[in-house]
Amino acid sequence: MLSLTIAIIILNLALGASIWTQSKRGIDALIFFFITLAFSSLTIANYFSLTTQPDIALYWVRVEMFLAAWHIFLFFIFVHVFAEERTYYSPRRSALFIIPFFIILAISISPYLFSGITINANGLAETTPGLLFPLYATWLLGTIFLSMKQVVENFRKSSGVLRNQWKYLLVGSFSTYTLLIFFNFIVGGLFRNTKFLEYTPIFSLPIIFATAYAVIRHNLFDIKVLATQAFVTIISVFYLMKVVMASTITDRAVDGIIFLSSTLFGVLLIRSVKQEVHAREKISMLAQQLTDINAELSNSNERLRILDQRKSEFVTIASHQLRTPVTAIKGYSSLILEDSYGKLPESLKEPVGKIFHSSQRLVDMINDFLNVSKIEQGAMTYTLGPVDIGAMISDLGDDFAQVAKTKNLALTVHVPTDDKFIASADDGKIRQIFSNLIDNSIKYTPIGGVDISVLRDGKGKIVIKLVDTGIGLSQDDIHHLFGKFTRGSGGQKQNTDGSGLGLYVAKSMLEAQGGNIWVDSEGPGKGSTFIIALSPTSEELPDTFLSK
Repeated sequence: MLSLTIAIIILNLALGASIWTQSKRGIDALIFFFITLAFSSLTIANYFSLTTQPDIALYWVRVEMFLAAWHIFLFFIFVHVFAEERTYYSPRRSALFIIPFFIILAISISPYLFSGITINANGLAETTPGLLFPLYATWLLGTIFLSMKQVVENFRKSSGVLRNQWKYLLVGSFSTYTLLIFFNFIVGGLFRNTKFLEYTPIFSLPIIFATAYAVIRHNLFDIKVLATQAFVTIISVFYLMKVVMASTITDRAVDGIIFLSSTLFGVLLIRSVKQEVHAREKISMLAQQLTDINAELSNSNERLRILDQRKSEFVTIASHQLRTPVTAIKGYSSLILEDSYGKLPESLKEPVGKIFHSSQRLVDMINDFLNVSKIEQGAMTYTLGPVDIGAMISDLGDDFAQVAKTKNLALTVHVPTDDKFIASADDGKIRQIFSNLIDNSIKYTPIGGVDISVLRDGKGKIVIKLVDTGIGLSQDDIHHLFGKFTRGSGGQKQNTDGSGLGLYVAKSMLEAQGGNIWVDSEGPGKGSTFIIALSPTSEELPDTFLSK
């Protein structure tokens, strides 16, 4: 019986201490530790109460009843603290529980609980109940009933994982108190058969293990750390007791070395396991944070997408509303310059010319906005068909020759006459793209010239090169040049009227038609080379589609 008592005490204290030291909440685990401490002390008292010496047995029986009162009261407190909805106690209500408890403690160690003890023929101790034994029993059974009632209420109110935890507490406490009431009060008290009193520690194990399980799950302890601490504590205490109980110096030395070694390596093991658990918890926390950040980013991206869509819709509506009056201004100013309404005085030609050119730039800008909105909404339509790129470049060279001449620039066009450069493209849009690129090359070339050539690469694709001797581009400019509202740093100084949308529109339109565009430059002041690649075709029938 001694070995069983020691084993239960070690297991009990190791479990309580491990849960308390690993507690993330504190108060419920601390109360549980005191429950295990009271239970361990009660087990020791119960062992010594089984002696055949009446005076000693009576002393330890009273100590056992004193500790039993503490055990029951602490469990009563625990089920209220552990509840998800804490029970509120006013000072008056608290006094109704605490004051009787201290009275019961005083009764438990007085002759009024047990007035004496005798040893029967079987060598078992039989207690003689005192005058206040019924009061003690009533308080004990009443507190057990209130504790069980709280456990049942918590079980009924809870749900999910917490409901399962209260289920374990309910089963454990019901099992323990049923065994204690039946064997200790009914069999031992009413029928005066005390042979089962020595099994009191075993009767209490269900509630200890059930409560430990509930605390572990409720506080989200890592069972790996808890099991390691409990194992190390049990091993260390076991060898410590062997050291104390050793009969020879040699055994004591050997057991002492084993005790110190197991304790040292146990501490290192616990530390290692804690570090592992801490690292795992940190990874789990980071993973949760990453999930939360991804969710926030997803929500932000969705909001930005909606805002961008609304912006595009606004730009489309605004641009459509602006295009009509601006086109009218451009048209009428052009007619005025052409003397359609009579001879224009020389003094008005310059201001009317400025009106015409400004309205022309505004029309181009509005068209860029409309194109961007259509591209982003997937509403840009393309009518693909065979387009003679060589002939188109030659025509555009003629169109821009006068513009280049006014800036004293040389504009040269090289289109081989022994080949046909037929591409699958939208005639109007591809012409718009080339016009924009040639106009930019002339605009950003202060001296020198612009050279345009058409050729085929090694894969048979049609390649158009625009080489100028203009302001050039840095590597950072090249990287961002085809973005929305983006211009080269030198271009912003050279020409302040650009919108930064032309190249974005050109690239989007080319990619929608199966083409591509890129740029190269040796650096600022060293010119630029724009290269467009288109797929050749022998198709003759147009193919109209909507860009997505």
